[in-house]
Amino acid sequence: MDNPQVTPANPNAKPSRKWGRIAFAAWILIGICAIAFLPIRAGLEQFGAWILSLGWKAPFAYIGAYVLCCIFLIPSVLLSVGVGPFFGFEMGLILTVVASNLGGTVAFVLGRTLLRKRVERWVREKPQFD
Repeated sequence: MDNPQVTPANPNAKPSRKWGRIAFAAWILIGICAIAFLPIRAGLEQFGAWILSLGWKAPFAYIGAYVLCCIFLIPSVLLSVGVGPFFGFEMGLILTVVASNLGGTVAFVLGRTLLRKRVERWVREKPQFD
């Protein structure tokens, strides 16, 4: 049974899943185009070379970059996957676990303190979070 369309007579009805599928397909297409046409590999290699040029500060720079990705909602999957060739599997895994936990913690603390009013206003505007 298909979901009913939102109409003035039925304001609580859920919209059709058709748009969700279209949006999902669009994101997949955008991701494939980005991988195919953007210099992602070259950018990761340059970032890795820069990180390694920092010497003993390299792990801290990686963690800092990862935390910034978490705070600004930038997908950090490329950092997670790309860390292996630069630090090795074991060290890369440890750095990624530490960085992802630290990034999540910092984002949570910012949302509960400095950005609390903005988050509350955003949630108020979105009835599905009520």
